[in-house]
Amino acid sequence: MQKILLIDDKRDNLVILAALLKNLMPELTIISAQSGAEGIEKAKSGQPDVILLDIMMPDMDGYETCRRLTTDETTWHIPVILLTAIKTNTASRVKGLEMGANSFLTKPVDEGELVSQVRVALRIKQAEDSLRSERKALEALVYKRTIALQESEHKWRNVLVNTPQIGISIDTHAKITFANNHFLSLTGWSSNEIIGKDWFEMFIPEDIRDEIRKVFLESINKENAFGHSTHENEILTRDGNRLAISWSNVATKTLNGEIIDVTCLGVDITERVRAEQTLKETKTLLETAGRVAHFGGWSVNLADNKAKWSDEVAAIHEMPAGYSPPVSEGISFYTPEWQEKISRVFYDCASKGIPYDEEMEIITGKGKRIWVRATGQAVYDESGKIIKVEGSFQDINQQKQAENDLRKSEEKYRLLVENQTDMVVKVDPEGRFLFASPSYCRLFGKSEEELLGQTFIPFIHEDDRSATAEAMKTLYSPPHTAYMEQRALTTRGWRWLAWLDTAVLDEQGNIKEIIGAGRDITEHMQTESALKTSEQQIKFQEELLRNAPMITLFHDNDFNVIWHNKAFADATGLPAHKIVGKKCYAAMGRDEPCLNCPGILTLKTEKPHQAELTRSDPGSSSVSPKVWDIRSIPARNDAEELIGAIEIALDISERIKLNNQFMQAQKIESVGRLAGGIAHDFNNMLGVILGYSEMAMEILPPSDPAYAFLKEVLSAASRSRDITRQLLAFARKQTISPQVLDLNETVESMLKMLRRLIGENIDLTWKPCNSRCTVNMDPSQIDQILANLCVNAGDAIADVGEISIGTELAVIDQDCCAANPGFIPGNFIKLTVRDSGCGMDKKTLSLIFEPFFTTKSIGKGSGLGLATVYGIVQQNNGFIDVCSMPGEGSAFHIYLPCHNAAADLLSVTSAATVPSGHGELILIVEDESALLKISQIMLEKLNYKILAASTPSEGIQLAKEYGEQIKLLLTDVIMPEMSGRDLASILSKLIPDLKVLFMSGYTADVIAHHGVLDEGLQFIQKPFLATDLAFRIHQVLHGVRVKGS
Repeated sequence: MQKILLIDDKRDNLVILAALLKNLMPELTIISAQSGAEGIEKAKSGQPDVILLDIMMPDMDGYETCRRLTTDETTWHIPVILLTAIKTNTASRVKGLEMGANSFLTKPVDEGELVSQVRVALRIKQAEDSLRSERKALEALVYKRTIALQESEHKWRNVLVNTPQIGISIDTHAKITFANNHFLSLTGWSSNEIIGKDWFEMFIPEDIRDEIRKVFLESINKENAFGHSTHENEILTRDGNRLAISWSNVATKTLNGEIIDVTCLGVDITERVRAEQTLKETKTLLETAGRVAHFGGWSVNLADNKAKWSDEVAAIHEMPAGYSPPVSEGISFYTPEWQEKISRVFYDCASKGIPYDEEMEIITGKGKRIWVRATGQAVYDESGKIIKVEGSFQDINQQKQAENDLRKSEEKYRLLVENQTDMVVKVDPEGRFLFASPSYCRLFGKSEEELLGQTFIPFIHEDDRSATAEAMKTLYSPPHTAYMEQRALTTRGWRWLAWLDTAVLDEQGNIKEIIGAGRDITEHMQTESALKTSEQQIKFQEELLRNAPMITLFHDNDFNVIWHNKAFADATGLPAHKIVGKKCYAAMGRDEPCLNCPGILTLKTEKPHQAELTRSDPGSSSVSPKVWDIRSIPARNDAEELIGAIEIALDISERIKLNNQFMQAQKIESVGRLAGGIAHDFNNMLGVILGYSEMAMEILPPSDPAYAFLKEVLSAASRSRDITRQLLAFARKQTISPQVLDLNETVESMLKMLRRLIGENIDLTWKPCNSRCTVNMDPSQIDQILANLCVNAGDAIADVGEISIGTELAVIDQDCCAANPGFIPGNFIKLTVRDSGCGMDKKTLSLIFEPFFTTKSIGKGSGLGLATVYGIVQQNNGFIDVCSMPGEGSAFHIYLPCHNAAADLLSVTSAATVPSGHGELILIVEDESALLKISQIMLEKLNYKILAASTPSEGIQLAKEYGEQIKLLLTDVIMPEMSGRDLASILSKLIPDLKVLFMSGYTADVIAHHGVLDEGLQFIQKPFLATDLAFRIHQVLHGVRVKGS
């Protein structure tokens, strides 16, 4: 009775499955086990015919149990069907099959599928047992036959060489009387040892001794005993071996006919007998093998065209043994679609000797349609004539069915492989492609033909190749699998792929190919990395929040602090253990919540709120209160109930200060645009007014009433000019000509003028530095700074008072800058103007550099004085620090960069009179006709010859005409056709020694960058008086700077 072993860790599953099988297949004996280990032991001892094995078991799962069963020599031949309650995928099925399983069943089990799977497994087991038995028998038979043939060949060769016959003589009492050398050699005895001994006792085996003795006695008592007789029997050699001998016996008689002895000549036929026995056994085995393999032979005698079938061929046709049909009848067994082909190949073989090997279908005698394999070859006689056709005939129906099932299975799995997103490849041990699924080809943008024979290594990222090679080493040891993750260059760029590789082994256990199942895990890796990064970020954010500079705290609905960061503790000046549980406002030193506290609104509305609060920190040494940006966010529990608020407070004091500075800069920029926009045209008009007023006054006596009127016009125009210059200075758009000078000398030269400005009731003191105070700036800017500061200081003193001016060296380091916003590190000359006036409050102090801001009454000030000072200092890369308190006076500290150049300081010569010319020819180019005309009149009165041009092209034409007679070019900077600088460049090529003096109300960076005049250029600011122009022309022509220029 066939047995089936059930293995499942759940007893209920075993009982149900056993009952189901007993009901469906009552002929089975059922054995059960509740673990993989128990199942293996019962399989070894019970030797079941089929094993049903559950995959999901503790300790040892179904895959491992199956692997052990199929690798054990006592259980490897038992079919295994895997059971699973989960949906299996290709990978799990491949794994099960690789472990040795024959098939899969999914729980709950379909009864029909269960019975079919079990019956197929039983048939497989039965067929494999039969084939295994027959195979062993055939192998033994072949081995024995081979050995026998080898021994026979060896022994018969010795017989031929040494004479095959043996000879002995025995008397009537069966005593040995003679033995020849061959007999002695054959049996291993010497003559002395056997002569006189009983033949039967010594040489005839005991089991046939009596029979042979009886034959011997009967033969010598017969009347024809004197004749010849033959017989065959076995003898024993000295070492106990049995030899088969064919005897020819001749009796020796006396004259009276009495038998004296019998001479026996024999031939050792032991090998022949054994070979015959072997052949007989082989024939039996071959007949058995034919029956098992459904394989037989046939022949057709062409003389009568009649077939002779072996019993197995007849059985395949389901015809009785010994059935021998004519050829035409044999062909009729083939199905109609195959009859024409079998007829053709048979007659081609019979007539032309062409052998054939075909697979076709026949219809048996019982009407069964089966596949057979038929072979045929011609047999020739001595003359070369075909006399017979013989061949083999085999039932291959099961093989064809298996092939068909395999083809269907392959097609099914091919469709799975071709349509799944996961990739499947097969490579040889060197990594060369043997197969690549469509999904793999799509990912890498290759066809399978392009990949076959190529290695996969070039696709792998260089940094991952060594790790891949290391991972694949596990393929060479059980369970011959490997898992790896690698980056590969695909059509989508570098992608992360995960591979599970399985080695396929040959019969020697060597890897013949590797099957890999792969999946794109890039998104998974990115998610995993993002998760890891997110966790790290959370930890980082927690640490960042704890140590963040902004105040962060969480309080309950009653403002009791639950959690706070270090910044809050620092702000309160309290240790952490004294803050938690305390009211947040109490920790800040208040008896009640702050005015406009956003936390109050948050707890009331349950919505976020924001507010800016101004307050001083407890214990802070700063006199200025801080401005805090406080944001309150409601905090809720899992039930969405309000449990408090999160407060975040940021000190925005510096930001507000920077914002105010930015607004100041914007105002400066706005004024700069205004100044630049009006300076050019406005200064041109002022130049005309100043010029004509000055000339008119020269021709009128001071007693003339018109002289006083013109003097007022000249004064108003001069003030307008100064306001324009102050605007340009404040906006840092004033054109300057920096020069290296000693600040002490420059200040000292201005003291007399400054005393006149401030009046006799104010004492002016001068406290210069003992060291040399070298700076690089335009002297006129120093004049502007001191004049504005001293005038403002004088206005701040009601009656009598004091103004002091001093210089000193100052080194500003980073620490100083950190403590004093707005300071710049470096070496500076500090110019200080201090007064004993009324001083300023903080609000006034914050507005003093605003353009047009003034504390003076209407008509007493323009509001540009300090703004001009600020612009000049900024233009020269310095900074200002102002200290003032109401009633305590003010101190303006001007920090100007210290200049260390070794250049000679500016030397100034004095000139008592306005210098005039000596008839030098000057070319004036000015697009404003009125200013061109007045400039010409001014210079002609100073004894210069003038060429006037209203456009650059006209000036070029005059230069070409007069050439080197022209000594100096006086040109406007901004003109329609081209700039004055471009004109000067053109004319310098025509007149190499030409001197150039630029004039403009606003240069717009044509000849000056950031207000600083380009090196080597000479410039006079519009509007100008005739005396200003006279000094400047004289300096440019003769290279000497005179006082007043």
